[in-house]
Amino acid sequence: MTVSDTAVDEPEYDGAERKWRRRALWMLLVLVPATLGVSAYSQVVDYLTLNDLVAREAEPLKDVHFGGSDWRLDNMQTMKDTSSLRIPPDSAPVFVDFTVRIGDANLEQAWLGCKISLVDAAGRSWLPSYVSNSRVDDMATCNSTVFSGAKTGDTVKIRETFVIPKEALATVVPTVGLGSERPYYLRFKRS
Repeated sequence: MTVSDTAVDEPEYDGAERKWRRRALWMLLVLVPATLGVSAYSQVVDYLTLNDLVAREAEPLKDVHFGGSDWRLDNMQTMKDTSSLRIPPDSAPVFVDFTVRIGDANLEQAWLGCKISLVDAAGRSWLPSYVSNSRVDDMATCNSTVFSGAKTGDTVKIRETFVIPKEALATVVPTVGLGSERPYYLRFKRS
């Protein structure tokens, strides 16, 4: 018995089966990228709706219509004497005050994901933090205003407090991001 005698006979394929195999391979070239595109689409949509990506420049002390309301940056200040505060050394508190005239009273929809932050020239950003101080304890914040029951035409004073490194004080600017406006956000210029 020789090797050729023990070889298994391979079945012969007819033309129709070959044609279907070829079609299946070509369909893989279409289906694999389509599947990747569909799965990536939802991630791209989430990225655009959850992140502030495109800045709209705004002037301080001027009303800017954003998220169905008119926003105005009134003040951005710090304290010289921080000895009474519990903050890290070489850091400074920053108080950012806004006046907002409510246009769309459905704040839970228009202001969903409200995010006020400070951004410096290097691109670093800081979110609000709590600093125990009688100057800020009774002020409204962006997120507390969402559930305050404010009505169309109401004027709301908002103050956010930040703790940032002292070297960033010279270049920080406030930004406002709202879920109904993303990927756009407001970036206020320094006065």
